[in-house]
Amino acid sequence: MVSSFFAYYLLILIFPDVNFYGAANYVVYLLGLFLTFFKFSALREYFTPAFLIVAATSIYFVDKWLKPYLSPYASNFAHIIEAILRTLGMNVSIYYLGDVAILKLHTLSGSIIDAAFVYECIGVYSALIFSIILVVVLLEESGRVSTKLLWAIIGIAGTFGLNVIRVTIILLTDYFYGAEAGANVHYVIGYILFSAWLVFFLYVFSKRQTISTRVKSIMRRF
Repeated sequence: MVSSFFAYYLLILIFPDVNFYGAANYVVYLLGLFLTFFKFSALREYFTPAFLIVAATSIYFVDKWLKPYLSPYASNFAHIIEAILRTLGMNVSIYYLGDVAILKLHTLSGSIIDAAFVYECIGVYSALIFSIILVVVLLEESGRVSTKLLWAIIGIAGTFGLNVIRVTIILLTDYFYGAEAGANVHYVIGYILFSAWLVFFLYVFSKRQTISTRVKSIMRRF
């Protein structure tokens, strides 16, 4: 535990930028505390705080690492939003500036709003945050691996679906109330929807046994 704090001065001689060491230091320090004051079997409880420390400090870098690989899918996302808005009867079209898809929206006031769809629009960052919470919740819960995998897929898929709703709401606000109102909604709608989805998902997950029993009971009637 003591040596972990002094390891920084050794690493800085090899790596000029050792910003990553902050998280690593606390992980090693926690490991030392658990091994000093608890039995080896207590390491299972050590995983959760250690994982949260590593995940919270690395999520930004993971997001940046994924950006060049997932950026091409922003144009596909733009076409999904275009299809939804056209279904709602709105006058929209898509054109490209280089590799960036631009959605042209004709508003009720007659103005035209050009919305660029880039990597950040896909919702990868919120999916990463949700994944961190999901890992901790699923590891702390007992159950079969297949069941946990199913709930993980539902959670991640729901997070991306929620992002479609988020962007649609922003553009609907642009359409009916103008770009300024849309910008104001853009700042807050993501946090509101993500918080609501997280509460809903955790509630349903906590009641999964009851829900499963009710579904089976209804299926038997048919």
